[in-house]
Amino acid sequence: MNMARSTIKTGIALPLLASLTGCSGRTGSGAEELGYGYSRKDGSVYYTGKRINQDVPQDLAFLERFLRRKLTIPTNVDAARFQVLSKQYNKNKDRVYYRWVRETKFWFVEISGADSAIFEYLVSSLGRDKSHVCQQDSVVVGARAVTTVALGPLGRVWKNRSREWFSGSIIKGAALATFEALGMASTTVTGSGCIGSSTS
Repeated sequence: MNMARSTIKTGIALPLLASLTGCSGRTGSGAEELGYGYSRKDGSVYYTGKRINQDVPQDLAFLERFLRRKLTIPTNVDAARFQVLSKQYNKNKDRVYYRWVRETKFWFVEISGADSAIFEYLVSSLGRDKSHVCQQDSVVVGARAVTTVALGPLGRVWKNRSREWFSGSIIKGAALATFEALGMASTTVTGSGCIGSSTS
């Protein structure tokens, strides 16, 4: 039986910087390297040499306008308990953070509602705790965290036991059993569903 195949293009909203190495250890300056460009020194956490809770670009309003929502910048980071989960996701005792990057600028924002005790990184811009799936810095309403499986390395497409998702929205008409990701920038739906732009 022939199945219809359509392709979803997944454009990147904000160009991300290239990945930094994930190694950790001590540097000659006495800072403790935490991996992915993060370090800890004198009770503070730094990213590429800048304190994440102080040296924030002054144009936060630009990012809020782009995302169309208010953002919370951390003001009291618990450096002693700060854990690097990935390039984008970090946490300490009671907060989970997401790192936005645009060109040479970065912003660290708190993820409201995420449980830092059990939060885990899945892929690039996707994480979860026991009850929530987080797409970038937002909790996705209605997504089932326990059965969530990321499709592809970018984290914009995933599925769980009953639904398929694209950038936080349910994909209508996709065949769950045959839903798969193809490559870095596209996803294929085999079955009856046609979503977004398609190719023949």
